Amino acid sequence: MNIVTLFKTLADWIFPRFCVACNERLFTSEDILCTRCNLLMPRINCKPFDKGTLSQYIRLKVPIQKAATLFLYQKESPYSRIIKDFKYYANPHTALLMARMAAQELIEDGFFDDIDMIIPVPLTLWKRLRRGYNQTEYLAQGLSKVTSITTNNKLLIRKHSARAQARSSSSQREYNVQNAFSLKYPQRLNGKHILIVDDVITTGSTIAACVKTINETMAQSNQSCYISVFALAWART
Repeated sequence: MNIVTLFKTLADWIFPRFCVACNERLFTSEDILCTRCNLLMPRINCKPFDKGTLSQYIRLKVPIQKAATLFLYQKESPYSRIIKDFKYYANPHTALLMARMAAQELIEDGFFDDIDMIIPVPLTLWKRLRRGYNQTEYLAQGLSKVTSITTNNKLLIRKHSARAQARSSSSQREYNVQNAFSLKYPQRLNGKHILIVDDVITTGSTIAACVKTINETMAQSNQSCYISVFALAWART
């Protein structure tokens, strides 16, 4: 046993870690999810990424290049605790670790090969201050740690917040995010392929609003970019 493994074993003994899905104690070799929960996670196969089910779903609202997600979000599933852990229980590190896991799987299939920049879906300043962080920025950081692709959270801005989206209908969600975003320094995106990152896609209204804002702002100055999407989970119905 080397010194690093010894230190991790000792740390786990003093400060035990638990699976975010089933709450069983993790072994030293496990991270965020126990082996059983990792194997049983309801993963969604989005390949081919440019023609898969998620990309087709988003294209019903806006044009994108491709899309990917890690797992199916179901409200009563133990895996919903992953999202709740970093979104409502002040554990943003969960988002970073889960995004890193997703990136390690997706990078093998070439999903990130032509991506130039990662942009997280923004929160309003007030909501960010109240929560203490933006969980999608942690997701973006997790992807970046594996792919070495630059993240930028200064270009896409959220101007106003919406009602709690989780309790809104599809039409209400679309109305809530109308004109909610703005894009700064569009010239920095000209000709680039950007990846918009969100935590959960439900109706796709938030992602669609981001894409529309970017495309419309770019078009005003005769510029354009390519847009793809990653969400940690998809609440597919």
